Amino acid sequence: MDNDHPFAVLGMGSPYVSVRASVSEAEQIKLNDKVTITGSGGKKGTGAVAKISDFQSSPTSGGRPPGRDIQINLDAGGNLTAGDAVAVLFGTESKPDMAVPTIAIRSDSGGDYVIKRSKSDTPARTPIVVVRNADGWTAIKAEGLAVGDEILVSQ
Repeated sequence: MDNDHPFAVLGMGSPYVSVRASVSEAEQIKLNDKVTITGSGGKKGTGAVAKISDFQSSPTSGGRPPGRDIQINLDAGGNLTAGDAVAVLFGTESKPDMAVPTIAIRSDSGGDYVIKRSKSDTPARTPIVVVRNADGWTAIKAEGLAVGDEILVSQ
């Protein structure tokens, strides 16, 4: 992907973005799905999937591989301009999750928890909800924790 072969290009008229998705990717994309578009220099926009083409068996002259063309109509208010090379995120952007090393998570009959360092000499048991995990880290939700709190990793 470079300026001569962008992943996606913003079109003219009613502003839209057109991308080519593989068959398996396109099966997960539905009409009216929300989309976040990011361009160079911090430009941003949002939109919704307006069209999903039939399978296109030939690559395009611009280098897009076979797949389905997805047209995304842009919402008003973005600062993207025609011809911008953009990246497309299907779904909505979300805030990053709080994460802890997976080995810090403990479980018992009361549920999952971590041990948080407290100002007193006694560490505090803090209940958590596991969201997902990967590569030795676990995303969690916890009312009793804030980013920067210290937790016990091993005992």
